[in-house]
Amino acid sequence: MKKLITISLVLLFAGAAAAQWDFVSNFPDDLYMLSNAGHGIAVDPDGKIWHTMYGAFPEDTLLCSDGVWRALRKISVFNPDGTPADISPIFFAKGGAIDDTLGIFWNDQADPPALEARSSRGMKADHEGNILQCAWNAVYRLNYVTGEAMTKMVPPEYTAGIAPGVAMNTGTVFTGPVLPDFPYVEWAADGTMLGNAIDAADVTSYARTMAAGPDGNTLYVPRYTTDNVYIWTRPDEFSAFALTDSIVGVACESMVWHPVTGDLWISAGSYNDLPNDGHNLTNYSPGTHYAFNITTAAGKAAVTVTDSIKWQFNTPENAGERHRGIGFGPDGNTAYVTCFGGADYPAIQKFQKSGTGVWEPAGIIDGFTLSPNYPNPFNPTTTIRYSVGRAGMTTIKVFDLMGREVATLVNEHLDIGNYTTEFDGSNLPSGTYVYVLRSGSRVLSQRMTLSK
Repeated sequence: MKKLITISLVLLFAGAAAAQWDFVSNFPDDLYMLSNAGHGIAVDPDGKIWHTMYGAFPEDTLLCSDGVWRALRKISVFNPDGTPADISPIFFAKGGAIDDTLGIFWNDQADPPALEARSSRGMKADHEGNILQCAWNAVYRLNYVTGEAMTKMVPPEYTAGIAPGVAMNTGTVFTGPVLPDFPYVEWAADGTMLGNAIDAADVTSYARTMAAGPDGNTLYVPRYTTDNVYIWTRPDEFSAFALTDSIVGVACESMVWHPVTGDLWISAGSYNDLPNDGHNLTNYSPGTHYAFNITTAAGKAAVTVTDSIKWQFNTPENAGERHRGIGFGPDGNTAYVTCFGGADYPAIQKFQKSGTGVWEPAGIIDGFTLSPNYPNPFNPTTTIRYSVGRAGMTTIKVFDLMGREVATLVNEHLDIGNYTTEFDGSNLPSGTYVYVLRSGSRVLSQRMTLSK
């Protein structure tokens, strides 16, 4: 392991008196999957909540070729109001380039052995809002509109994987292992394996999740049993990653970027793995996610803690309530947290931002706006107006409802300001399309209808 440089941490809860996160309810209700195994959660651009459990359920079974009914694992998808989405539940990763016989989320015994009979290991939304589901070591990309599988990534050197990281500007995916002594792997946006990002010799202790910076040149790698989030950086995509910094004192098992502020929300630890063990720090509380505003220069990180959300313990100081996922609604004002452990309790808690610190409504985030196209419906051209609240690399891409990219309208570094772009659908069939504005970790989307 290379020499570790530890950052100094500034704790600053800006506007804490004016805004807070209020516990709303168990989601979607008090009876949803009373179990001990929440193991992944993500929110898509439509605000649907995707959730997986570690285990399988006897009421959901598959008749196998040997005549035995075996319990299936599944993905549950909810609308924001808690009702099941039309595509829920999802038992099979099928469609696109995925062979149906290789895409079953089910229990521990494979039949035949080529099938993935694997537990859920974590979940993230990708750069286009599609869902990356880690099932044992395989990471499936599922279309957030249809639920169908689009790509599949299987790291060759390990079996138990973690919730992946995504570079939001490039679509690059990074996968990693639960166990030490295995590498982190880098994948192109189309699912092609590019090679190791971090070698096995540099991976110690255990992990559940990770995150990538917007350009894919910074990795945030929690190894929760050493109470560190290791920060790996590289100068460009052609260079090797080097360990340059760390955030100490957090036994992190869950992290995600906030869609509005761009802060990295990091779980501090649980009563099973207390934060700050061995560091004599008192900055963090078990069962709490903290928002870290992170800026880096020459590989060095400056960190400010700006916000927090605390899990409402069903049993006080329960070691069986461990954070395994957090996701935010598109406007950043709603949060969903899931836990894993050894006691029966509802799997998801919903929180709402309140007070004067709530974020601007969906469609306007942090100075970024994406207006409805005009005219709509259109034939064959329409105008899209948008604004950029922070200078940076900006894209607007158009997708069909199968998640296939059909046009790139903007792909350049833009200064702060208001802009327009035109979309010409002359070469496309009639139908509904989604256009997505992305700049850094900020993502906005709208739908438009081509009617010929």
